[in-house]
Amino acid sequence: MAHASLSFPNSVWERTHPRNSVAPVGARVRNDRAATETEFRPQRHSQTKFGNEREPMKSLRHFITIVCVLVAPLAKGDEKPGPVGADQGSSKDGKKREPIDVRTLLEKGRDSGSLPEGMVIRIGACLGELDKTASEDRVPAELRESWEFTSGQVRRVKSEDITDKSTAHPDDSRPFESKGICKDILEGKAIEIQAGKGEGPEVGFIGSDYHRGGRSIEVVWNGETILHLYETNGPFLKFYRETDARVFGALYERLASQARVLFK
Repeated sequence: MAHASLSFPNSVWERTHPRNSVAPVGARVRNDRAATETEFRPQRHSQTKFGNEREPMKSLRHFITIVCVLVAPLAKGDEKPGPVGADQGSSKDGKKREPIDVRTLLEKGRDSGSLPEGMVIRIGACLGELDKTASEDRVPAELRESWEFTSGQVRRVKSEDITDKSTAHPDDSRPFESKGICKDILEGKAIEIQAGKGEGPEVGFIGSDYHRGGRSIEVVWNGETILHLYETNGPFLKFYRETDARVFGALYERLASQARVLFK
């Protein structure tokens, strides 16, 4: 996740809906290529929830570009940070790094009452296409947000297009007491989600009002990503199994709501 790593990064759904219709949130996943190509092929003249009935392709490209920015850091071979406590290799300056234990760092922050010095929590989402059960009167047609939590503040990060490239930069900040955020991440079972031992079908965006896009949670320590959770159905697919997907959705909302309330 570049700086917008929003924190905005999963698989293919089994559907009982007509061809080219949108699968419901929580739908089962199937992995045949034909389903992927059919389900996620943009329809040039289909009615959308993003504005006009015939949405300009430029707008669609812009939306996909932002999602790409969010998931790009893990798109290469579906990379994941090393296991908790594993040897993390060499740092950017070429020096050998000691094994990083994510749980120990988070427990240290929980016990001290603030994020450890050098730790940043990044979360973000780029979501669109409302679920059938969502109220169009109360739910925006799309959700784009990116937040960074540090020991003393939360920063809002905005993306913008520059010569057809999407870049992210801090937009505004608010004072923030981070004493509970490490506890939230531990109790939200972020480490267990990363282990990928959930059960049930692969599903996405549980607890959300949207069908498309991606959202992510990233823990950065001294400039290095040491834990990254994400779900997405564009530009590639990755969802968690149902038990992990439910926990991930709850954790994302738990963190995001703390930032949103400060910027109302």
